[in-house]
Amino acid sequence: MGSTGFSKYIWGGAKVFMNSKPKLMPLDIDPYHYDEIFIGTPVWAWTYSPAIKTLLEDNYFSEKKVYFFCTHEGGLGKTIDKAKTIIEKKNTYVGSIDFENVKKNPKEQIIKAINWVKTL
Repeated sequence: MGSTGFSKYIWGGAKVFMNSKPKLMPLDIDPYHYDEIFIGTPVWAWTYSPAIKTLLEDNYFSEKKVYFFCTHEGGLGKTIDKAKTIIEKKNTYVGSIDFENVKKNPKEQIIKAINWVKTL
């Protein structure tokens, strides 16, 4: 398993295409105590990461207002649409945003994030 260079993209993409849902470590907080939840993920092979797949699909929370965001360096794919579909099964999907080219334009993306949060 490679974790650097191009091999990390091959390994991560393979996990997505194999529909991997890794077991998560126990959460440090109990989502039950919150009305609103923000979920963020990098985009892996045009969707959310396998860990977020587990979080969204294995009923870690329900009846919450959920905000979704993702980061990517180009290929957003259907990440937001897929997340919205899963979130809406047991929660209220409030909104989402994606941040593109964060490594190349960090200041621009920080401003974008601040402006998004101000609208919520």
